[in-house]
Amino acid sequence: MLLATGPILGACWGSSLIANKAWTWPIPTLAAATYVLALFAVVTALTGAATSRHSYRRTKLGTAGGLGLIVLDTSMLATVLFVAPTLVWPVAAAIPASLARAGLTLHSLPVRLARQAWRPRGSGWLASR
Repeated sequence: MLLATGPILGACWGSSLIANKAWTWPIPTLAAATYVLALFAVVTALTGAATSRHSYRRTKLGTAGGLGLIVLDTSMLATVLFVAPTLVWPVAAAIPASLARAGLTLHSLPVRLARQAWRPRGSGWLASR
């Protein structure tokens, strides 16, 4: 679900940032570069977890990617709300979409964390062979 909503929310936020001329905001270049690198790390983690069929370690990347996505969504929301000089109409679509995705991710993370914590050692696909 997180990989499927990524391009949709990316388009929402991209159009919001372009319409609001985000390149004129007083944000340090290092902060913007850190956000972009964190976004690439989250996408890589989620892609690695989604393409894994037999590796439990790679599947655990989905939890890290979900947590990272929540941090990225909330930091984008805070940045837009506190730094943007005006709110343009695309933000009206991006904010509720990000809040919904963060809420759904938060709702599903306790189940994933419980499954990962409870899984006994040696119960992977190699143990059954």
